[in-house]
Amino acid sequence: MTTQQPTSAQSERCPWCGAEVAAAQTSCPGCGGTLTFKPRRDDSGWVELPPIKDMARLRVGDSTCQIEGEIVPVADFNLAEGDGVYFAHHTMLWRDTSVTVRTLSMKGALKRMFSGMPLVMTEALGPGHIAFSKDIAGEMIAIPLQRGQAVHVREHVFLAAMRQVAYDWMQSGVYYKTGDARSLDQHYPIGQFLDEFTAADQHGLLLLHAGGNAFVRELQPGEWLLVKPTAFLYKDPSVRMGMCMDNIAGMVGYRSILWLQLVGPGKIGVQSAYPPMEAERRLITYTSGRVCGAWEGQRFASPMAATSGRRDSRARQLLAASAAATIAPTPVRTPPYPRSPTDYRIGLEKLIAESLVDGELPPEAMERLAVVAAEHGLSAYDLRLLINHVKMKISGEGH
Repeated sequence: MTTQQPTSAQSERCPWCGAEVAAAQTSCPGCGGTLTFKPRRDDSGWVELPPIKDMARLRVGDSTCQIEGEIVPVADFNLAEGDGVYFAHHTMLWRDTSVTVRTLSMKGALKRMFSGMPLVMTEALGPGHIAFSKDIAGEMIAIPLQRGQAVHVREHVFLAAMRQVAYDWMQSGVYYKTGDARSLDQHYPIGQFLDEFTAADQHGLLLLHAGGNAFVRELQPGEWLLVKPTAFLYKDPSVRMGMCMDNIAGMVGYRSILWLQLVGPGKIGVQSAYPPMEAERRLITYTSGRVCGAWEGQRFASPMAATSGRRDSRARQLLAASAAATIAPTPVRTPPYPRSPTDYRIGLEKLIAESLVDGELPPEAMERLAVVAAEHGLSAYDLRLLINHVKMKISGEGH
């Protein structure tokens, strides 16, 4: 004899946030994820967040949040008596007259003004409806924060959060400088500050907006990868950040490409539609530096490992990732040619160029270069690669 289990026993876990969901529901009340859509993970470990189903309803205590639309989604909060939600004032779309709106005092107003962060944070108190939206196409990301959980979010990604979620902000520590010794400009590709959201005493809901599609990745301890800084969305507090720079040889000089280095353990989120970085076309003097110890550990994330080729090739590291030699921010030295003293690639290339005679290296110059290359750990094969690179560069400049 068999008996049918009660409905409560047929509940399951949301594959996206882990919340318990009744068997009759088709979307998660915690994050809005579609339960019939199983997570798909590629070979490199990325998981695409499924777009929240149109009219999906999230529940936080006695209040609900309904996500309306797909291309430019709207978050429609139905606040219960005494419940509240805070937000950046420019994201409010409409509200009921019964909803009370007031401003929240923000610490460090002067710093926020100079960094471009919103000076005013607004809070809405129920009962009643209030809706929020960003004026760009993309996806809504719902992050249900459990008690004691925190998340760090890039500037201008935040949409709204329930009042149970505490808000703070902190220095990002990621920057680069342009110009020469006489005029240095400091830039922050992910913003000077990070927003920090914490569910201290009880769980709450945080809403973010991603441009295009959103992807998440769980980094293992010591695992790291490089992403475009403007594609970064959020991370767990345990994830460390640094800045790397590639110098790609062109017809005349080099083109710099900036990367945000993220080192596990922890979860990160990125967006597929992100603004370009025009500053990469300028003279970048140096960066805030990579995460110390991560590069030496050789714990590559899968996408980086697939493109790194021979990991033991110092010439490849010098040509394709000059930031590998940058351990910490180094002050600019003598004008008018400031550079980091750790960037020995530039010195080697200059020595090779000065030693060339009619496009070839004399034997005595080759012996001198072999000694210098050995001091920096380059093999004879790596030295030949570097010499050929300099020859091609000079030949290109000559045309």
